[in-house]
Amino acid sequence: MKRILPSFIVAILWVFFIHCSWAQNSQREYLGFKQNIGEVQVIVSDGTIKIKPYTKKVFHISFIPNQKTVKDFSYAVDMKPEKADFIIKDEPNELRIESPALKAIITKKPFGVSYFLHSKPLLNEKEGYSLNDSTQKMSLSVTTDEVLYGGGARVLGMNRRG
Repeated sequence: MKRILPSFIVAILWVFFIHCSWAQNSQREYLGFKQNIGEVQVIVSDGTIKIKPYTKKVFHISFIPNQKTVKDFSYAVDMKPEKADFIIKDEPNELRIESPALKAIITKKPFGVSYFLHSKPLLNEKEGYSLNDSTQKMSLSVTTDEVLYGGGARVLGMNRRG
């Protein structure tokens, strides 16, 4: 049975990719977190990851590199955020941000981010985010029976298989 990732979640994660174009995940270290009104800021060695629950099933995720200013916008989300309840659990090895349906788990060392929908694995970083002189890349762990839809014809093509 094929697992199909919901388009809206993939779109939200693409926002993260766009903002992460400066990030070098292989060198990234977890430094801490701050909770602001309606969002969690995860501070890492090369910037800040903002996780803002929009609804119980949608997280808006962005990366702001150190010494960079990034406008607060989204290519993928055109809705207004709802009041989304979420819980933060700071454990010795991981930070959990949980809404009723969606969960982001930040592994502190080695640094990594995983997403779960109704406690089922949804998406993991593989090699994470990287940038060189001519290429921006986001590497995710996708199995051979998973299909990603909703990345846009110009960006990804209509469907990518694991």
